[in-house]
Amino acid sequence: MPKGRKGRSATASLCALPSCSAPASEQVCCPQCQRARYCKRAHQIADVGRHKAVCVASSSGASVKTRTVDAIFFPANESFPRIVKVNCRVHRGGPAGNPEKHELDWSSYLSSDHEFVPHPIAPVERESSRHTHSSRLFLVFDHSAIFNANMPVNRCAMQLTGGNSAMLWRGDLLGYRVREPSEDHAQFMDASMDDLSAFTQFLKYHCTVPPMPSGGHWGSAHPEDAEDMASIFADMMFGEHLSDLEEELRASGFQPPPRRSRKQRYERRARDPSPSSSEWTETDASDERTLNREDIRQMMREEFRIQQDDLRALLRKEVADEVWVGLFQVAVLAVAAYFGWHWLLFPILRFFYGGGTLFMATVWKTLRWSLWFLF
Repeated sequence: MPKGRKGRSATASLCALPSCSAPASEQVCCPQCQRARYCKRAHQIADVGRHKAVCVASSSGASVKTRTVDAIFFPANESFPRIVKVNCRVHRGGPAGNPEKHELDWSSYLSSDHEFVPHPIAPVERESSRHTHSSRLFLVFDHSAIFNANMPVNRCAMQLTGGNSAMLWRGDLLGYRVREPSEDHAQFMDASMDDLSAFTQFLKYHCTVPPMPSGGHWGSAHPEDAEDMASIFADMMFGEHLSDLEEELRASGFQPPPRRSRKQRYERRARDPSPSSSEWTETDASDERTLNREDIRQMMREEFRIQQDDLRALLRKEVADEVWVGLFQVAVLAVAAYFGWHWLLFPILRFFYGGGTLFMATVWKTLRWSLWFLF
């Protein structure tokens, strides 16, 4: 055993994995004994086999704890949002290495008759004086509400945006803050009225096209960038027939653009990484809607991830529904076969059996009487 590791399974300051000496995290611990702590989730998973033999559960069975977090509620029938307490359920227990599961219960504020989906409203905020961890703001709303005229218009959104939002918000809305990254532990943090400006921006400009930088103009891309893009598209569309096509173009008097290999394109970009960046870096400071490219990419990736999760949930739901329907049909067929045999088929067989027996007995008696009269 390495030096200084004695008694470390009960020490909260160091990672419980024997080969690691990093400080342990308060959030990554054994859900059974609550004593073995790790610096990250990967080390907890790697130590499952060793720790399971010495783990002594502090309580029998799984446990569910409930705490409250502050969220911003945008009621449809009121003009101003307010801070509300939302229950957060923390599921703990099960086998060693099983991570905690955090669930935010917004059913007290949002109707269960609609499909509410959380949506990120801004990029991840790094650690600051306000927040000790990186976090991100989310808004829960019904994506189909804009097509449902029966849902009331959200007066809070109308008041905050001055009636100039890109879409007509309907129904109740709920905003909250989530700790990032969520791969290790998806924890919910308190939101405050200081976050109201970020929600207002999202309510105002959601479903709009991000504006172009004010200093750019059409056709300002570097010529070599355009040639590289044309070469890439040509390779994708024509493949091995591209050389034959270029020969036909040259024979007709047209000079095709030069083709650069992938290595040549990388070498040019390494030599001149952004030849046209100076033409696109001017921004209009007065336009608060202008987003940089990294923010747009981040929001697009997050939107794609949410759509993937929604699609997986929909597929799981449809598969589960099909399984239940199939089991129900099998049960109905089994019950129908049972009652059909006992109440329909079996009586019919008994009837024909009795009728056949009576017929054969009558024939036999007739034959005996006939023989008796004859002989």
